Amino acid sequence: IKSFPDEQNLKDNETQINVKVLDVRQKILLLGNAPHPDLGALKTTLERNVNFEVRLAFAKNLASVHLEDYNLLVLHNLPSKTYPMSAFLKQANEAELPIWYIVGTQMDINRFNAVQSKLKIKWEQSYDNVFAYGATDDANSLFRLPDDFNRFLEQLPPLKVPFGTYRVLENPMPLFKQKIKGIKTEKPLFLIFNNQQQRKAYLLGEGVWQWRLYDWLNNGSHDNFYQLINNVAQ
Repeated sequence: IKSFPDEQNLKDNETQINVKVLDVRQKILLLGNAPHPDLGALKTTLERNVNFEVRLAFAKNLASVHLEDYNLLVLHNLPSKTYPMSAFLKQANEAELPIWYIVGTQMDINRFNAVQSKLKIKWEQSYDNVFAYGATDDANSLFRLPDDFNRFLEQLPPLKVPFGTYRVLENPMPLFKQKIKGIKTEKPLFLIFNNQQQRKAYLLGEGVWQWRLYDWLNNGSHDNFYQLINNVAQ
């Protein structure tokens, strides 16, 4: 503090304080098979939360990844034919690291079926353009969605989803289902397995970058998209 002109004792006008800053941010690894606009949209959105530290990496650089550094693993189009990921995912499962799978056109569906036990896809070698519908009460039991979220959800552009039969092997929290050519089906589109031992999420289509863009074009913000992605990650 400033001294007075006639002040005699100046020693008590200053002191040194050491502040130890603890980094308590949750660390998220966003791991992609190859560059994709989804990855940029997800990284930008997750980084809005000051409690998240996000690293974007690609499977070709897997040797530089240390799973023990992370609290959440987001896999985009992995495993793929180029990167089967068997040993890596075995390590993640043994560490009970939460995993969020995002299924897309680069993913090896047969390998995907082999490396996880929650969901099996009998793929018919093609893809559907699938709209989302039905944010369920189960979703609101996990986190609060905006009151008008279903209206926003059903206006979103479609995702590209593997065409086939889906077999869910455990009891999930179903967030959204698939609407194909205007018909609401019981096929899952977004599932969360809220197992305390190891949580897993499955978004069964690629193209969520368009959801973020739509939110901005129609609402003037990314808030709806942020709330969905942020809540799922949390």
